[in-house]
Amino acid sequence: MRKINKTEMARQLYESGNYVSALRICRNFRIGVPEVNRRDMQIAYECMTGNESFYRSIGIDTEQIIEHSKEILRNLFAPKEFES
Repeated sequence: MRKINKTEMARQLYESGNYVSALRICRNFRIGVPEVNRRDMQIAYECMTGNESFYRSIGIDTEQIIEHSKEILRNLFAPKEFES
């Protein structure tokens, strides 16, 4: 039986629509994810797990951060297109 790595597990969770669990794994990725994107994913994860009011209280647009994080995941896991 083949062991599934964290990236593959996160991909499966993302594809099944389980964004919270996918972010739980991806928010700490260091390779291939710029620091600003990693920070957004960390904030989005915290907002989705019960700390949204804190981030709103300090002026962060939590809905925008969550949507941006979903876009980051989409870009991480989208099939790479070949250039002609």
